[in-house]
Amino acid sequence: MNKRYLLTIALGVSGLWAAGAVAADDGEWHSLFNGRDLSGWTVKINKHPLGENYADTFRVEDGVIKVAYDHYGKFDEQFGHL
Repeated sequence: MNKRYLLTIALGVSGLWAAGAVAADDGEWHSLFNGRDLSGWTVKINKHPLGENYADTFRVEDGVIKVAYDHYGKFDEQFGHL
């Protein structure tokens, strides 16, 4: 694959805020993303085992979770999610 794609993820699930925190039952805010790494997140890439971040697809750069396929030789429907 000659083209390089980079996509910035925005959390858009109901109950999640742009700050990456969610209110817990105790009324306190708990961070979902530490801004440094993918600790607490589980990667799943199609055609690969759960937890394997194949070809460094999901990355943290400048405090943002990013998705990139630049290390793929061929995309071959190897989409993924966290």
